[in-house]
Amino acid sequence: MSSHDRRRVRATHHGLGLFLALGALLVVATGLALQHPAWLGRGAMPPRVLAADPADPRRLLRASAALLEESRDGGTTWNELPLPVAPDLPLALVFAPPPERGAWLLGVTELLASDDGGAVWDRRDLPPRLAREDPPLGLAVTADGRPLVVTANGAWVGDSDGESWTSLWQIEPTRGDRLRDLVRRLHAGHWGLPFMPRLYDIGTLLFVVVLGTGLMLGLRARKRHRKHHHS
Repeated sequence: MSSHDRRRVRATHHGLGLFLALGALLVVATGLALQHPAWLGRGAMPPRVLAADPADPRRLLRASAALLEESRDGGTTWNELPLPVAPDLPLALVFAPPPERGAWLLGVTELLASDDGGAVWDRRDLPPRLAREDPPLGLAVTADGRPLVVTANGAWVGDSDGESWTSLWQIEPTRGDRLRDLVRRLHAGHWGLPFMPRLYDIGTLLFVVVLGTGLMLGLRARKRHRKHHHS
């Protein structure tokens, strides 16, 4: 291989290395941003779930992150309703069918219930088996006002007070399901002891330092190479 060919190979190597390093920095930066959404600033908190009161055609309820609001004029104006615990991520908001006056609000880790159509809310216990490995996904209400909660691996029906729950079905995760869940948790650091996500942050920042210094050295080497080539 001639010296000219070697220079071309070296230049190609440096160019591809810089390109891949920039891509890795982008992956790392976006991963950190997803891990810490507060770094991106406060969002507008748009409503995630909406429900219409079956007893009043002009009354609506909507829920966004840590906020429940009521409209009595068909959605023109909204007023905040007090909640004992406001779900950070509301998943479903459902009225019980008439003549029941119940309403239910489901979050990732919370279940709230109202016996008066949504004016006053109380916290209810979710089925004890529900956890990070089997999170709730959806909510329905039977004709007699009992809540139905579907999860990643099953479904539960509660009594009208939400104090006792009966399993409707449970599907045992397959080996592939468990592996996919493990991969997701390993990628984000949500496994092991509570400090693991912080440890991941430190490791990611160190990786950023390594990539940044590598980029600096690569750019400096390309400048030296170009200066030597032109001279």
